[in-house]
Amino acid sequence: MKIGIDYRLANRSHRGMARYCPEIVKELLEIDCDNEYVLIIDSELIENFKNKNNCIYLKIGTTNFIIGEQLLIPYILFKEKFDVFWSPYNTFPIFTPKQTKLLATVHDVIFLYPFEKGISAYQRIGALYRRYVLKYFHKKVAGFFTVSQYSQKELLRLLPIKVSVEITYNCIDKFADKVSEVSDKIKTDNSNYFFTLSGDGPNKNLDTLLCLFEEEFVTETLIVGGVSENSKYRKRECSNIHFLPYGIPDNKLIEAYLNSKCFLFFSKYEGFGIPLVEAAICGKPILASNMTSIPEILGNFGKTCSPVYHDMKALISDFILNPLPAEIDYSPLINRFNNWEIPAKTILNYINNL
Repeated sequence: MKIGIDYRLANRSHRGMARYCPEIVKELLEIDCDNEYVLIIDSELIENFKNKNNCIYLKIGTTNFIIGEQLLIPYILFKEKFDVFWSPYNTFPIFTPKQTKLLATVHDVIFLYPFEKGISAYQRIGALYRRYVLKYFHKKVAGFFTVSQYSQKELLRLLPIKVSVEITYNCIDKFADKVSEVSDKIKTDNSNYFFTLSGDGPNKNLDTLLCLFEEEFVTETLIVGGVSENSKYRKRECSNIHFLPYGIPDNKLIEAYLNSKCFLFFSKYEGFGIPLVEAAICGKPILASNMTSIPEILGNFGKTCSPVYHDMKALISDFILNPLPAEIDYSPLINRFNNWEIPAKTILNYINNL
C-alpha cells in the first residue's frame, strides 16, 4: 500500500503534539518493510530517515497550516493516489479521493467545548478551524486515534462517530535516554525552585499559578517553561517568577527538571500531559490537577487537587511543610509509556485491516 502522512509539524518541532508523529513514523519504518510511505513537509528537512528505501518526502509550497492542509495536500492526494492518508494533528483535509482511506489522530477535544475567558484571537481561530473540520466532516474519516482513555470517551461523547477510535498513548523512551545523558554531564545543585511547563491558553491555568506565587508564595521561586516569547504572561514583573526562553533544546529543559525541587502541573484540560511523564523520568515530586486525563496518566503517583486558587495553595503549602520523598520509584508509571512500538503497531494493524 501507498501511505501518505502529514509530517509538517513533526518536521518543525519535537515538543507536545509534534513529538507524537515522528516517533511513531520511526517505528513504522522499523517494523514495516512492505508498505510505501510518503511524508509531506513544508520546510527544510531537519531529520532524514536514512537507509529507508520505502520512505520519500514531498514538500509543499506554504507553511500556512490551514492553506497547506485544505488546498495543497488535497492536490497531492489526488495526484499521488494514496491508499491511506494519516493526519496526526487533530484535523484533516476535507477534500480527498474516494480511493484514499483517511485516518486522523485527535489529541484532545478542548476545541469542542465553549471558549474560556482569556482565549486569544489566534487561539480562537485555531479552535474554530478544528471544530469546523471535526464536527462537520468526521464521517470522512475511516478511523480515529487518540492519546488517552479520557480523550477517547470525550470524542465519542461529543460526536456521533461510527468508526473505531483506538488509543495510541504518547511514549517517552527517547526522552529517558536524553535524561540519562544530561544527568551524567551536570551536577544537580538542589535548587529550591518549583518548575512548571505550560502554554498560555486558558486551559493551562497558568494565570492562577502565577497569582499564587505573586501573592502567597513570595519567598518561593517559580521557573516557567514552554511560554511563547510574545505571551502576555512574560510582561508580568515579579522577582520570584522567571521564564525560560521559548523553544529551548531538550537538554536545557531536562536541566530545569533535574534542578527543581517539585514539578507543578495544574492544567484544567489535558489530552495526555507529556510533562507529567517527563517529570517522573527526572524523578521529581509532582503536584497536579485532578481533572481530565491527568489522573489517568499520573495514577497514584504525586498529589492532586482541583485546579482552583485555594486548593492549589493548600497543596503547595502542604508540600513546603511536608515535602514528598526526594527519591520516588516511578518505574511503574514510566513503563506504561516507554515504547513507541506499541502505538505504531496499533496504527499499522488498523491500516492493514482496512
